[in-house]
Amino acid sequence: MSLLQAVLQKFRLPDEMDSATEPEQDMSLTGLMQKYAALIDLQSRRQLITVHMDEQRESFQSLILDINFSQKVLVLDELFPTQPQPLAGQILHFSHQHMGKILQFSAPIIEQQTIAGSPCYLVPLPDTLGYRQRRRHPRLGYEDICLPVKLQSPWRSHWFGSLQNLSASGMRLCVNGDKLKEISRGSRIPNIEFELSRNLRIKCEGKVKSFRFLRRPQRQTEISIEFAAMNSEQYALISHYVDTMLAQSYRAA
Repeated sequence: MSLLQAVLQKFRLPDEMDSATEPEQDMSLTGLMQKYAALIDLQSRRQLITVHMDEQRESFQSLILDINFSQKVLVLDELFPTQPQPLAGQILHFSHQHMGKILQFSAPIIEQQTIAGSPCYLVPLPDTLGYRQRRRHPRLGYEDICLPVKLQSPWRSHWFGSLQNLSASGMRLCVNGDKLKEISRGSRIPNIEFELSRNLRIKCEGKVKSFRFLRRPQRQTEISIEFAAMNSEQYALISHYVDTMLAQSYRAA
């Protein structure tokens, strides 16, 4: 018996398993496999999933080691790159993006085990699961264009960033240096200023949705911001600008 099977064996409930007939087990298993097809696919393709923990600024990644349908338990590999040690009962928030859609669920840690000297985590399978459309608003990329953004940090420090992408609801930008100690999810950005054209200057507030520190190609912090305190006219102008630029790029292609 493998180490992973040994870990799962302690969660087996023989009375419950023996009480069901084979046809009932087959029908139940078929339904579960359909319900959790997305997780089965992630496990079979060894796809990394993103993991967030409450009160942790950085995100982590992990792999699905096993899915125990009889006990409705998901077995996850250790978290990396920094290998934190979450405790039993702590809530983990999982996500995976695929073709513009996102899979998200949260679950508490049932128990931590060790396989071949490395930790693994057992969490209950979610009650509902499925990919959903990630964005309601089209997004315009600025990977090849440097568009400056001036903003104030939650601590009122003056930052200068470069726009990465833009939609009517928010933006992603990069700021030089490590800013992880100055921001957290939900932090208010009191001032954001940027200019899309000579006649289109935007000034608004924002809220930090996510962020990460990048070491390459240079040390910088990537921040995703949701616009706030924006009037309907500004919202309409940005939406029209994004739609127009996307339409032009599609025609050029």
